[in-house]
Amino acid sequence: MGRYIRKTVDEYHIQGNYGYGWDTECTEDTWKEAREQLKCYRENGPGAYRMVRRRVKIAQTEGGN
Repeated sequence: MGRYIRKTVDEYHIQGNYGYGWDTECTEDTWKEAREQLKCYRENGPGAYRMVRRRVKIAQTEGGN
């Protein structure tokens, strides 16, 4: 049996709410980078902020993998 190959990758979205609902402010590839961005937004922005993890399908390569 072969190794398991992940079909998704995690993305971390920083979302802000300024009274009109949640909008994505930025997207990071790692949890650590997203946490740093979230801290920056919370220190400098007037709205409420949160971090949401999303799973995104990995695009197939031309070789058919």
